[in-house]
Amino acid sequence: MSIDELDRLVEKLDLERKVRLLTGATVWSTHAEPGIGLRAMVTSDGPVGVRGEGWDERSTSLTLPSATALAATWDDELVELLGGLLAGEARRKGVDVLLAPTLNLHRSPLGGRHFECYSEDPLLTGSIGAACVRGVQAGGVAATAKHYVANDSETERLTLDARVDERTLRELYLAPFEAAVEAGVWVVMSAYNGVNGTTMSESPLLADPLKGAWGFDGVVVSDWGGVRSTAPAARAAQDLAMPGPEGTWGEALVAAVRAGEVPEAAIDDKVRRLLRLAARVGALNLTAGTSGALPGPSAQEDPAGSSGREDPARRESPGDTGPGGERGGHEQARALLRRAVAASTVLLRNEGALLPLDPARLRRVAVLGPNAAAPRIQGGGSAGVYPVSVVSPLDGIREALSGTAEVLHRPGPHLDDRPTPLGTDNARDPLTGEPGVLVRLLDAAGAEIHAEHRLTGRILEPARIDAAVTVEIRALLSPEVDGLWELAVAGWGHVRLEADGHVLVDEEVERDTDDPATVHLSPPYRRARFPVTAGRDVELVSRRRLDPGSGIASVLAADPPRRADEVELAAAVELARTCDAVVVVVGSTEECCWCRRCAGTGTSRERS
Repeated sequence: MSIDELDRLVEKLDLERKVRLLTGATVWSTHAEPGIGLRAMVTSDGPVGVRGEGWDERSTSLTLPSATALAATWDDELVELLGGLLAGEARRKGVDVLLAPTLNLHRSPLGGRHFECYSEDPLLTGSIGAACVRGVQAGGVAATAKHYVANDSETERLTLDARVDERTLRELYLAPFEAAVEAGVWVVMSAYNGVNGTTMSESPLLADPLKGAWGFDGVVVSDWGGVRSTAPAARAAQDLAMPGPEGTWGEALVAAVRAGEVPEAAIDDKVRRLLRLAARVGALNLTAGTSGALPGPSAQEDPAGSSGREDPARRESPGDTGPGGERGGHEQARALLRRAVAASTVLLRNEGALLPLDPARLRRVAVLGPNAAAPRIQGGGSAGVYPVSVVSPLDGIREALSGTAEVLHRPGPHLDDRPTPLGTDNARDPLTGEPGVLVRLLDAAGAEIHAEHRLTGRILEPARIDAAVTVEIRALLSPEVDGLWELAVAGWGHVRLEADGHVLVDEEVERDTDDPATVHLSPPYRRARFPVTAGRDVELVSRRRLDPGSGIASVLAADPPRRADEVELAAAVELARTCDAVVVVVGSTEECCWCRRCAGTGTSRERS
């Protein structure tokens, strides 16, 4: 759209309506303004997949290799194709803006979010990131270059001030973002951290070099909760504050403009950029409602929902749209993902030409390591998606050697002490008998006001009902072994855990962090041990009170008795001695990949 066309739309809005557009309408969507033909735009986390607006394991996603693996391909063309696959997934889920790629650098091995980043090298990161941008945006979906800039530490990530000299800033940290702008990226996300004394949502670096020297004409969106001031952030080149509807702008920003603290021309530029983005992603209809008086504020939002569109994720499956957006692309998408996994695999050493193994010479093969049976295929936290299915290394090797060799597994020492949420493999809904759990919302009197079947005991987002006071997760645990099982409940506020009517946990858990990822995704566990008998169901019930500001995540978990690490290691060594070949699968855990509670001390990496 031309500047004149954008200006004509901006002129139709009074100050209140313009400012209203600059803060999100919900956690994941922007405001609509039907009077100028603007619908809401929906955002979604990336970069290994498109989760959509919420956290629901029933809404699955195609899952790419980690960003670091993609950089290891050194293949811009392949990554551009994968960007097209992400665009197809975004359209399937009704998403307009994908919050990816992450262009920060691997500057320290203690970084808890490196799985989202491409590499330690700014040239490689810029090249691969630009390819991702081109692929996503060729599909009509906005890519987001994040987190601008020098957001390379999880330690004190919300408040860290990165002191960086000019040459290092330009040649390392800014370089990948410049490459993304040259590739035509439509959105850039400002980071939580500060650079040289100024938090990034207020930083002069947003104006120059980003919008000035580089000529970026898109939208600068904040990291979620990253706008911490009214006038300073508004005077800067920060355009959109997420999430909404609360925030530091709104009425306070209207007052700041009227008081002369923020020029209205700055507001107009932000709105102009937002409308340009809407035109690019198809969220601006210039033929609808662009003449005459605008409706009042109460008529602004489309009653169809936050995006004003039906969410096709409820009726299509991952891969129904292929990498180029065509229908019936499941097999094509699967083939592209397999190609990406193969291309990202790096053979570091092959002494004595050991590889490839000759199946004809194998009779017994040992596969060792807990990750062999339960692989960690992605990082945790906000980047997580729910894959359609996962093929473990153990299952893959067994299939490859089926009819040829016996494949045996030993986990060895246990890597992760976090409880394991219930799943379809060990729990049943007590109401229907289906694999999974029953989630109920209760009112202040304890009466049920909503119930639904879920597939996991990790419920990050139960249904949102205003009258709900308590989240309850109920399941029949089907233990395979006798002994003292470790049972656990996670959540903030008051939590309670029962097993067969016995109260095991009844405790107040005080919130001790302001980190949104920890509050909403990683609430603390409270644990207890309970004796069970193999083959005899145990009814588990967890409840947590929904206190304001405490998030809504709840977890019900259970783990069988574990042998000592020394015993498991000895068993793995003994198995290896009796086999023709040994495959050792190593890797991280969710706690090692993403641990907000440990990031301040480096604990998560020290444990790995």
